[in-house]
Amino acid sequence: TAEWLQIDLNDIASIHKAARYVEERYPKLDGLINNAGISGDMQKNPLELKSSELEQLAKVNFLGNFEMIKSFTPILSRNHGRILNVTIPATPIGSFNPLGYLASKASLNSMIKSFAMYYKKHEIPVEIFDVLSGGISTDLNQHQSGLLIRTVQE
Repeated sequence: TAEWLQIDLNDIASIHKAARYVEERYPKLDGLINNAGISGDMQKNPLELKSSELEQLAKVNFLGNFEMIKSFTPILSRNHGRILNVTIPATPIGSFNPLGYLASKASLNSMIKSFAMYYKKHEIPVEIFDVLSGGISTDLNQHQSGLLIRTVQE
């Protein structure tokens, strides 16, 4: 069974509401995919960024995902579930150096590892991992093209 739930990663209450809804309606949930995120203005160089822009990226790409993982862990734990997080390698390379986006994804990547270590140490039966899909031309990156960038169809 698949059902869409609207969750705003800027709104922690909406995340908690969704987790309660899922726990009531789908107590056997055994998988969570975190694939939401924002890119910010990827054309700005580090000196052009504002703290408010970095804050917004961190709120969605790091804190929103943190609340998703934390809120859904109890349900997934009962069902020996898995959490898949879609992310990117967070190291600046050549022509790809959007500071805010990379910094928020670096935080996400570290958090995934930290949760994995915690789950293992405390024998919490949840597997958490990341998937690095590579560059995909979407609205998120203003339909960027080039070497190693694929279309959605590809």
